[in-house]
Amino acid sequence: MALGMKLMNNFLGSLAAGAVSSLMEADNKAAEARKVEAQAKMQAYENQRKQIEEEARRRKSAEEIAKIKAKADADKAALNVKLLDDKTFNTMRAGIVMCWYIAGIDGNISRDEARAVTARIRNIKETGDIPEKYRDAISELETYRPMTFDELKVYMDRADKNALVSLALRAEHIAKMDGMTAQEKSAVDGIKLYVESKTGYHFKDLHTMPLSVSMICPTCGGKLIPDESLRKATCDYCGFTKLVEMKPAN
Repeated sequence: MALGMKLMNNFLGSLAAGAVSSLMEADNKAAEARKVEAQAKMQAYENQRKQIEEEARRRKSAEEIAKIKAKADADKAALNVKLLDDKTFNTMRAGIVMCWYIAGIDGNISRDEARAVTARIRNIKETGDIPEKYRDAISELETYRPMTFDELKVYMDRADKNALVSLALRAEHIAKMDGMTAQEKSAVDGIKLYVESKTGYHFKDLHTMPLSVSMICPTCGGKLIPDESLRKATCDYCGFTKLVEMKPAN
């Protein structure tokens, strides 16, 4: 009987130990599952945190880039305004008008002359962001219109005096493109005389060339009136001036 009870107790003890072992194993698995779940949540949180930080960096970077671009655009606009002030614009406009004046003075604007003037206008319009008030005024010069020397002087009077010599030489270059006609030559000389009077510059070729004997204004067809020196004559109608040589009286 005692032996049977002992065996029974041993059996029951084994069952209890197995149950405890099973419970512990179950607890361990549950704990491991909770640990894995916690790690997964932590990893998800870490990934979310990194995404938020990366998005913040991208947003900040985009804002910084936008600020830099806005500043660059503002600086560029300010520079264009500074470079293209009224005096500079008036000088460019005078150069364009002067070239059209020379090209059309003989009543025949060649293809090369027109191409040279329009190319100059295109280059100006394509240089930076020109303010609208200048762009529109430049666009108006794309089409030739005849004018008197007096009208041309209005443009030249507004130009930078230091640029007048180069403008006169550019006009002369236009006149020589397809062979300088007598009218173009006379018109170029008149521009050079005007520039000399405004700047004090001395065009050597102007004073070593044979003097003209024609007393007809090449700009408007009016009569040229000689001054006291009899070396210059000015149109009483449009203000054109040229060097002349008076014929001696018979």
